Amino acid sequence: MKATLEVIKILASFLAGSIILTFLSFTQKTVAGYPHLILGYAIPALAGGVIGATLFILYRRAVLLTSRCPDDLHRVSYLEFTCSLLTGSVLLCLFSAIQKALAGYPMKAAGFTVPLIFGGISGAMIGIYLIRNRHLLIIQQQSAATLQQEKKRTDDIITSIGDGLLVTGNDGRVELVNPAAEELLGLSSEALIGQTLPAIIKQVSTEDHSDFFLPSKIGSCSHIRLITQDGSLRTVHARTAAVHNGQFCNGEVVLLLHDNTAEQRIDRMKSEFLSTATHNLKTPITAITGYSELLMSQQQLSPQEQQEFLGYIHDKAWQLNKLIDNLLDISRVESGREIRLEKEDVKAATVLEEIQNYCASQQTHCEFQYQFEQLDSLLYIDLSKISLALENLINNAIKFSPSGGLITLAGKKSASSYEIKITDEGIGMTDDECCRVFDRFYRADVSERAPQGFGLGLTLVKQLVEAHGGDIQVSSIPRQGTTVSFQLPIRDGVF
Repeated sequence: MKATLEVIKILASFLAGSIILTFLSFTQKTVAGYPHLILGYAIPALAGGVIGATLFILYRRAVLLTSRCPDDLHRVSYLEFTCSLLTGSVLLCLFSAIQKALAGYPMKAAGFTVPLIFGGISGAMIGIYLIRNRHLLIIQQQSAATLQQEKKRTDDIITSIGDGLLVTGNDGRVELVNPAAEELLGLSSEALIGQTLPAIIKQVSTEDHSDFFLPSKIGSCSHIRLITQDGSLRTVHARTAAVHNGQFCNGEVVLLLHDNTAEQRIDRMKSEFLSTATHNLKTPITAITGYSELLMSQQQLSPQEQQEFLGYIHDKAWQLNKLIDNLLDISRVESGREIRLEKEDVKAATVLEEIQNYCASQQTHCEFQYQFEQLDSLLYIDLSKISLALENLINNAIKFSPSGGLITLAGKKSASSYEIKITDEGIGMTDDECCRVFDRFYRADVSERAPQGFGLGLTLVKQLVEAHGGDIQVSSIPRQGTTVSFQLPIRDGVF
């Protein structure tokens, strides 16, 4: 019905234009003294109809578009207006000349008055509408390009967000997913889009979190334990938020997922660290207190017994002092501060002797083999710190060799350093574990049967080696063993 009405209006505009131009042509012929022939009104009727219909169509388009266009769209330059005016006049005068030639009318100046005026006005009006349409097309293209750039920028921002992001429509079904959410949930965007949030979480978690997504709980937080594809658990901090359109909620919901597995693991390891450190501190203090009380309460102790008890107290006191130094070093490592070193010239033979004494004091099923060369090499190191690093490495080799085996300790001088290498035949590590083995509080095996520790030993070793200007490397093969090597500066070399 609407289309039919539009066609009727266009035909009416065509008829009105034809009548107006035909009437003007009739008036002109009367004034100029031209005979009134039917052929003389063919072009005025046709041209007037076409101009009338064109003006109506352009007017309707202008009415629809003007309200959405900026003010610049309504501006037409004087040059554009003049060109449109002259073009309309020239074209209608040309049609009038053709008509006069066909009808046999004489070419009088008065006979071109109406074509000149009507054609100029019509050309100007049509030109204005066409220029506005051209301006509108340019603005639309610019707006489309701007919108495309903004959309790309928004997509890039969403893609770059490290936290998982899911957005639902007002029907509660997911419409937008970023790559971080796909990685956290272990599902592709195709599998996530179209599902509800409770249904998605139900697939990846064994716990019931349906209450978390109730409308009354929108804006709250929760911790969700996710089951990854390899069967391990991942903890995420989930938060929902309602999408606001102005001051009103349109029913859409945003779900943010932040992976805090590492943070919780570090918190857990810090608690274990404090517990272990407290236990290790209490053990020598208990021994010192017990033997000192025994010396104070027993008056009839022989000199040999007194010397033995004092020796225990002395050893435990130095053990306690060493443990406190280690804790201070660990604290410096954790806070990012440099470790203080007291370097001196130390022979490689002295380092080997420290290693042998420590290995001899260990109760283990492992066998030790020493392959040190150039024992007279002079190292410029802090012996106590390097001894601490070696003790950590040897202790790790023992802990992760539950079935025993051979632990080889080798040393060799190179052009500018002295390299020490420790190789075991233990459980080994994967390439990914080797890459993370120096991270603070990282433990490759966190099962209940794993050796106890708090994941700071190798971090401390790395800091001690690097404080000496050296570098440390780890290579390992699962179920075959691990090799740790590092370099130390020598006095007669440039390091």
